[in-house]
Amino acid sequence: MNKEDKGIQIIKKSPKGKTQVEFDIKVTSPYITKKMDEVISLYNQITNINGFRKGKAPKELVYRKQLHNILKETYQQITKDISKIVKKEIPEIVRITIEKDFHHDLEGKKDIEVKIITDKISKIQFPDIKNIKVKIDEAKAKFEKSLDEIKKNKKREDEYSYLKDHAKEYIEHYHEDLIMKKIIDSIKLTKEDIPKHIIENYIHESQERINEYAKKMNLDYRTYLEKIKQSEEKLKKELEEEVINKIKLELLVDAAPEEYKPQIKQEDIQMELEYIKKHHLNNKEASDIIYSTIRNKTIQNLINKIKEQ
Repeated sequence: MNKEDKGIQIIKKSPKGKTQVEFDIKVTSPYITKKMDEVISLYNQITNINGFRKGKAPKELVYRKQLHNILKETYQQITKDISKIVKKEIPEIVRITIEKDFHHDLEGKKDIEVKIITDKISKIQFPDIKNIKVKIDEAKAKFEKSLDEIKKNKKREDEYSYLKDHAKEYIEHYHEDLIMKKIIDSIKLTKEDIPKHIIENYIHESQERINEYAKKMNLDYRTYLEKIKQSEEKLKKELEEEVINKIKLELLVDAAPEEYKPQIKQEDIQMELEYIKKHHLNNKEASDIIYSTIRNKTIQNLINKIKEQ
């Protein structure tokens, strides 16, 4: 394969398992020179050189005085362009890793070859919801079984009375939970379909939260797990399943036809904006809240459609 785009050539593209694709990239000499000249022009406007007004110094002098900054900035510009080209090849990319920092190699202004590793999650096919059926009787049976277990424990009499009084509401929750489980199970996605770093990061972050909670109880991580009768291995497996299901739902929302996408009202948007403003959230946190609102409404629309069948 030999594809050229603005002086960046994809020499080779090789699949590495289900979630990775490796690229051999060549950055051509003329492209490096062009990019570096653009960066030098920018630094010419802000660099003080005796005997010259800003923007009027010979580029060779600017280059020598700002060499480190120019090489770093040129490197960043080139890696951005590499990322854009690679993302055109694989839209499902979730991470791009450049094998080495080649910014010092730019000084020679010769062709540079670099290896790129990409992690991706392929899109899923939206499930045929006609095949997803959960009768309300299934939810009722599950609720009643749970209620019977609580009834056996005399210390939970108040809980039993409350649940019995609100049976209709809880059966509805059980019904939706069973539908959600069937939706998740219908999505054909396994651990091998998800980049390893996503699963590892999620498990690590979850373990850190548990560890912080344990510290508040003056316990270390392992002692806390023993106290709640949970093994590290079992917890890790549960967290792994949790992140796989989370990704399944995110991909489900992305694949959902327009009929399931929610009609967001102006007052809903305003309410979210007020919350974001009040809590001084950063862009990522704000984006997560907005996406979460759309995701939850989409999933609820899907659940309601299945309930109607």
